[in-house]
Amino acid sequence: MSKLFELKTQLIATRPRSWDVHLRYARLVGGQEITLATGTWLLEQEPVRVEAEEEIEYLYRLTTGETVALDRPLSEAEAEVVADPQAITAMAAFRTLEQAAFEDWGVQMAYVDRLPPFALIKCPLCGGTEFTSLDFASVWCNRCNARYQSRYTAGDPGFVVDCSWEHYHYGAAHYLLPRSTSLGLYLVLKNSADPRDMSHPNETWAEQFGCTPEQPRLTGDDLGLRPGLHACNLGDWYDWSLSGWAPTQVEYNHTDSTIWQIDGELWPGCAYVLISDMNYDERQTLELLAHTLQHSNDLALPAAWPKNAAQLFINLTGRPRRKPIIAHRASLPPQSELAEDERYLLHRWLVYVEPDHHYPLAYPVWYGVKPVPGPAQLCGRPIEAWEVIRRDICPACARRVRPEELTVHVEAANQGHSFDSERCRRLSHGSCRKIWELGRWQPYLEALQAAPPTSVQEAGNAT
Repeated sequence: MSKLFELKTQLIATRPRSWDVHLRYARLVGGQEITLATGTWLLEQEPVRVEAEEEIEYLYRLTTGETVALDRPLSEAEAEVVADPQAITAMAAFRTLEQAAFEDWGVQMAYVDRLPPFALIKCPLCGGTEFTSLDFASVWCNRCNARYQSRYTAGDPGFVVDCSWEHYHYGAAHYLLPRSTSLGLYLVLKNSADPRDMSHPNETWAEQFGCTPEQPRLTGDDLGLRPGLHACNLGDWYDWSLSGWAPTQVEYNHTDSTIWQIDGELWPGCAYVLISDMNYDERQTLELLAHTLQHSNDLALPAAWPKNAAQLFINLTGRPRRKPIIAHRASLPPQSELAEDERYLLHRWLVYVEPDHHYPLAYPVWYGVKPVPGPAQLCGRPIEAWEVIRRDICPACARRVRPEELTVHVEAANQGHSFDSERCRRLSHGSCRKIWELGRWQPYLEALQAAPPTSVQEAGNAT
């Protein structure tokens, strides 16, 4: 039976050391000093050898369940033996989470990183910070039912958390998205200290950012991480970004009873992309028919029929041939810009093919919406409709576009300036404007149509 000791004097111990081995790196973790007060109980554990260090650590378990290490066994001058068998039995009955999971559930616990992801993140859809694991197989948000899993980075110390929402609750979320398995969110944190630690890793750095022990620099509400974390202890991290493929109509679950009409279209159906698997000959045939009907003078046909049929064929041939891939690092609009009871709704996708890409790219078109409450007895839906309050969210960077930014860009276009000109680069959303043009973003088109034409002479003078 293991011996139980009680300290006679204060003692300095350390965290047990071990090697954390990954594909491209390995690091020796632990070794931090811990001060143990007089009277502390320590239950003797089996000593271990620190791999590659040629050292033995003598381990002891505290009443808190923590394990500490010494470089030699406790001496009689440092501690005395506690002979009470009930105390020894109680101390020895403690099991770690890993032991309990394996002995009771048959699951071996493994960790992507030493930092616990779900103690640091908040739900990207509803902002919740309470999570539940089902049989150690998955993690769910208690508020909106979004689902999570963690994985390794591409080789750096840290973790990646993936979020999906095929079963999430619309009413609890700040972001309304179509329930699709092909669409997801991910967050990355790597090369990081523990942001729950309020100590200063670098005094010079702390002074530079105005961080003091009395007023540490903390994370706010507009990040994917929880508010109140020590920002100076954060490593490299990338906030929640959309990834995967734009959902298509083939995936749309038409049995979903949650349907709202927004801008004359039924949501979430309008948030699913239409694609076509027609081959080259089929497309050529439809294009020829569209051209023929556009110039048809057949009096036997109804007046509007040729034009409508031609437009239908043009729309069919204009659909992407492949499933659109989400543009790199497509982000969520900032939650801080939502007023009380407002939400973001992914209404549709801006899809186009760049000349040097084989796959069509998809950018989310977000609306700012506000719920219109309905009678609770109406099919059990407390939200009857959504009022659109703004459509000015840039599909490229997810930031709001001010009216003057649209106007200046349209003026530059009318005056013959390149969209990559120095004047456009100086403007906000300078790198987004090509996407507005290629994807035919509606607010940009409306501003372009509303702008008065500029003569060639005026354009020359402006140049």
